[in-house]
Amino acid sequence: MRKKCYARRERKFYPENEITLPRVSKRHVARALLLAQPRGARHAFAMLPQAERGSPLDRFRCFETADVDEARYVVGRNFCSHRLERCSSRDRFDARQNRIAGNRVSLNYVRYGADVTIEPGELSDFYLIQIPIAGRAEVTNGRHSVLSTPAVATILNPDWETRMRWHSGCEKLLLQVDRSYLHEVAAEMSGLPVGPVRFRPRLDLEEP
Repeated sequence: MRKKCYARRERKFYPENEITLPRVSKRHVARALLLAQPRGARHAFAMLPQAERGSPLDRFRCFETADVDEARYVVGRNFCSHRLERCSSRDRFDARQNRIAGNRVSLNYVRYGADVTIEPGELSDFYLIQIPIAGRAEVTNGRHSVLSTPAVATILNPDWETRMRWHSGCEKLLLQVDRSYLHEVAAEMSGLPVGPVRFRPRLDLEEP
C-alpha cells in the first residue's frame, strides 16, 4: 500500500480568516430565508460589495486546495461527511471555500473547478440553500431532481437523501441553516406548533 505524502499537496488554509459572529436572532434567520426566495435570491450576488464579486466573501477564505481528499475533509468538517469524486482527470481541480459562520447560520462560497459528484446522503442537521453564480449542477433531493443554473437555485431538505453533480466551472453561494433553529423560526412566525418543515427543492430565480 503506497503511503500518501501530504507534504507535496498544493494547499492553502486561512485559519486567521475563520470568525464567529455574535448570536443571530430569529429575525435575522427569517430575513436570510426570505433572501432565498426567487426575487431576493436573484439579486443576492449583486448585493455583495463590488470588491468581493470576483470571489464572493474572499476576505473570509477558509481553504483552497488542488487535492480532492483535503477538500472532502474540510468541506465535510464545515457541513457533513460525504463522498466527493472527480468525474474526469482532464479538468483542473481547484477547490475553495469562503465562509462566515454564525452560531446556527453560515454563509459560504464554494467551488471545485472540476466536474465532480457529491453524495452526502441525508444532511440531517441543517437545510442548505444553494444559489449558483456560475456554471450548472444536477441536484437530487429526495425524489426531486433539478438542473441548477444561475436562474434556478435549490434548497436541500435535511431528511431527504441528496446527490449532486457539479459540472466544471460551477460556483455557488450556500446558506446553511440549523434544522432545529429553522423549526423555531417557523413556529414563532406561525404561532403554531410545527412538525417536519420541508421545501420544494427548486427555486426559480427568474419568477417575479
